[in-house]
Amino acid sequence: MKESKKLVSILAAAFIGASVALWGGQYQVDPAASSITWKGSKVGGAHAGTVSLKNGNLLFSEDGLTGGSFEIDMTTIKTTDLEGRQKKRVDQHLLSKDFFYAKLFPAAKLEIANVENSSQDGAYNVTADLSVKEISKKITFTAYIDHQGNKATAKADIVFDRSDYDVKYRSGSFSENLGDKLIHDDVEVSVVLTLHQDS
Repeated sequence: MKESKKLVSILAAAFIGASVALWGGQYQVDPAASSITWKGSKVGGAHAGTVSLKNGNLLFSEDGLTGGSFEIDMTTIKTTDLEGRQKKRVDQHLLSKDFFYAKLFPAAKLEIANVENSSQDGAYNVTADLSVKEISKKITFTAYIDHQGNKATAKADIVFDRSDYDVKYRSGSFSENLGDKLIHDDVEVSVVLTLHQDS
């Protein structure tokens, strides 16, 4: 009987150890298999687009998500709802000083500062530092993570206020009486990440 209990204890410890080894550690993002889409709205309309991820990682303990950081290539920002000359004009405008000034500030960064487990399985309440144009502000969002073996997928919908990052063009936070030329400050971002565990 004692030997049986001892065997069960050994097997249980081995199983727990294996789970920690698989789940804990650093997972690297596969930029080519990941996506960042955005939406900005204005009076009477909206624009949607994409921007590319340069690199990133998420950190896990045996209890789940603990941290992570990402770098976004702002030189790749573009619209997906326009075509032809209008698309080229708006895309170039997004890269200009009026918006994200990608020539001077080619990268945006997000670094997770705090994580709290949610009541929903696989969900985490995240506080992160988002840096755009070298201005850093805290944002909060919920991340959903599905883990299978040495791979994981992560999804999050994030909203940030562009006026916090000195993106002033037709913003009601900086100009008055814009009327139907107003562009809203909130930018909606949807992130889908594919990750693999470091070997």
